[in-house]
Amino acid sequence: MPYNVALISLADGSQEIVTYSRPIDTRLSSENPRSSGVRKLSDDECSTPFGDADYEICDDSTFFSDCVSPENLALRKCHSEINSIKRARKSVEYIGKCNDWSNGYFVTLTFNPDVLNSYDYFVCMDAVIKWLDCMRHRYPGMEYLLVFEKHKSGRYHVHALIRGCELRLVPAVNAKTGKLIYKKGKQIYNLSFDEYKLGLTTVSYIENSRAVAQYISKYIGKALGEVPAGCHRYFASRSLNRLEDCRETFFIDDVYDLRNVIDWLHGIADSVHQVFVDVIETTVTYFKVFSAGPLSGAVAPT
Repeated sequence: MPYNVALISLADGSQEIVTYSRPIDTRLSSENPRSSGVRKLSDDECSTPFGDADYEICDDSTFFSDCVSPENLALRKCHSEINSIKRARKSVEYIGKCNDWSNGYFVTLTFNPDVLNSYDYFVCMDAVIKWLDCMRHRYPGMEYLLVFEKHKSGRYHVHALIRGCELRLVPAVNAKTGKLIYKKGKQIYNLSFDEYKLGLTTVSYIENSRAVAQYISKYIGKALGEVPAGCHRYFASRSLNRLEDCRETFFIDDVYDLRNVIDWLHGIADSVHQVFVDVIETTVTYFKVFSAGPLSGAVAPT
């Protein structure tokens, strides 16, 4: 592939030859020079400590964009997607734990390939959005937290937490034996055909609100590329509670009071993390506590 070449004079008097994958005249376009990251200098500005110059770099990121190799660009995209998955997983976990899903439903929706292309995320997403619009019209108080998962076959399906409504359910029956289906002692249901017509469904009643919030977050990002870049990995009702930074100050009079506070935090914390800070040779303990759900009878120390 042909390259354009420029001779660059350095501060120590040496010179280097720099090659570009794009024509230099497009970088130094007189019509719109700033779009290329380069500005043409006027006659009064051309004198520099390193000699006369015709152009000045005014946008390093644009001018040196060709210096990033395709391998590095692919690595950056991979890291960006990994970070996106982590953020989405944490958001789903936080939203789930900040709301009480007791007596709600854990729902799985699949898509019949004879009805729609279940391999296409955008087709499935549009179908789910339309289904949610119909359900919200039928059940104005319905709230949901919904995530997409890509099966190993390549087909998409949906997992959702739903509350604030009474769904129309029918007992799930084994097609071969005709017996009712139970999973870990819990009876499994299906949405009635009036509620969902796009494929098969499974529904179970939620018993442990916090556990199911942790459970549904694990469905996000089992593998890179499950959801197209820039697309939603989850959907949540706007009316659901979100995580807020709530801090409470304790006044510690003596070591005994401090131990009471620590014991109390251990009793209500969803998770505890310890980090050793090498600079001050001290271990810092972080308690992650969500507001939703009972605090196991814990009473704040006085």
